[in-house]
Amino acid sequence: MGEETGSSLKGRRIGVTAGPTRAWIDPVRYLANASSGVLGCRISESLVRRGAEVDLIMGKGGAHPTDPSVGFHSIQTIEDLQSQLKVLSDERARPFFAWIHAMAVLDFVPESPSEAKIPSDRDEFSLPLRKTPKIIEQFRSLFPHSMLVGFKLETTEDPDILRQSAQSMGDKTDCDLVIANSSPFQNPERHQAYLLDPREKSWEGPFQGKSAIAEALVDWLEMKATADVRP
Repeated sequence: MGEETGSSLKGRRIGVTAGPTRAWIDPVRYLANASSGVLGCRISESLVRRGAEVDLIMGKGGAHPTDPSVGFHSIQTIEDLQSQLKVLSDERARPFFAWIHAMAVLDFVPESPSEAKIPSDRDEFSLPLRKTPKIIEQFRSLFPHSMLVGFKLETTEDPDILRQSAQSMGDKTDCDLVIANSSPFQNPERHQAYLLDPREKSWEGPFQGKSAIAEALVDWLEMKATADVRP
C-alpha cells in the first residue's frame, strides 16, 4: 500500500517503541514479558503510509515491520532501551513530533544476575527481583517538545476500570494521549482499546483489533499535527 497524500503527518518524525524487554538471570536464561510487537509494527506502517518518518525501537523477539522505510532499532534490555533513546534525543537536527511508547517494559528484573550458568539440578531456586524505573517518565526530559502517547494494559475489559487506570497514568506521566487496552495474550482476537485524552477528558472506543487501534491512534496524531500545537 502506497503513501497517502495530503496528510499533516507528512515529513514529521515520530518514534515508536514496541515489543518485549529481557532481563538476564544468568548467561543462558532471561525474564521477558509476553509482547509480540505486532501493534507497534501496525502503528509504524500506518504512520509511514501517511508520510511520517518513523523510528521503531523493537524488543528482541518482537515482530518486524513489512515496510522497509521504517527505521528499525533492535534492543534487548531496559538499559539498551535507555541508551537508544538517549542517542535519538541527541539528534536535535531532526526533532521528533511525537513518541508512541507501546513497548512492554519489565517492571521487575533480577537483583543480581549470575555470571555463570545456574546449575539445573537444584530442587529449589530463589530469584530476588528489584523494581525498574518507569521509562515513560523519562520521555519528557529527553524529548521535551514532543507529544507523548502512552499505553496502559489491564486484564479486564471493564471500560470504567480502563478509563480510571488510563486517567491515573495520564496524570502521573503528562501523556498527551493514553491508550487503555485489555490484555490480548489469552485471546488475541479480542484485543480492544480506548483512547483517552487526559486533558480534554475525551474517551473514544472501543476499537477492536490491532489494525483498528493503530488507525485510531494515527488519526488522532494527524488531527493534532493539523492543529500543529500540543493539546
